[in-house]
Amino acid sequence: MIKNVITMAIIGILVISCLVIMPAQANETTLGRQSRLASGIITLTYPVPSVPIISNEVTIIPLAVSYSLVGTFAGLIERSLTRRGVQVPIQLSIENEPDYCQATIFPQIVFCNISGSSITIAELRVVLDQAAPAYSLSNITIKAESSGIRGRLGLLTLVHCAQAEFEVAITIGSPAMD
Repeated sequence: MIKNVITMAIIGILVISCLVIMPAQANETTLGRQSRLASGIITLTYPVPSVPIISNEVTIIPLAVSYSLVGTFAGLIERSLTRRGVQVPIQLSIENEPDYCQATIFPQIVFCNISGSSITIAELRVVLDQAAPAYSLSNITIKAESSGIRGRLGLLTLVHCAQAEFEVAITIGSPAMD
């Protein structure tokens, strides 16, 4: 019994010393601040609209949002958080859009499971006004942010905040006929 307690204490000290001694990543990326334990990665994909967007019409583009972890202890943290049913709230916002475009995202906050295989759907709604240049390409920039994930007691940050920007390409069609 005492042997098991001593063994567990030694393993605990080794794990904690690895976390303290292990160097963090030197640079910050758009994927979020690097953590010694795990970092979150937000992925956003969308189908390219098959027809060009026409002025004064609402075009809905589905956005597939997913969240996954990378890092030294990503697998262990993912299993633990998945068992607890933890979902990550991801805030989606329009960062940049052309002057002749009104773009909105619904819902603005999506909740993703901590697994790259789980996908949550949001909608990008695009309306172009008459000033849109016909037969051209344009981009809408979407910003995605997630908050950090803390351990059960809230003392240790398991996963730091993640942040990413995505360009959604749109093709502008002919002006609408009145």
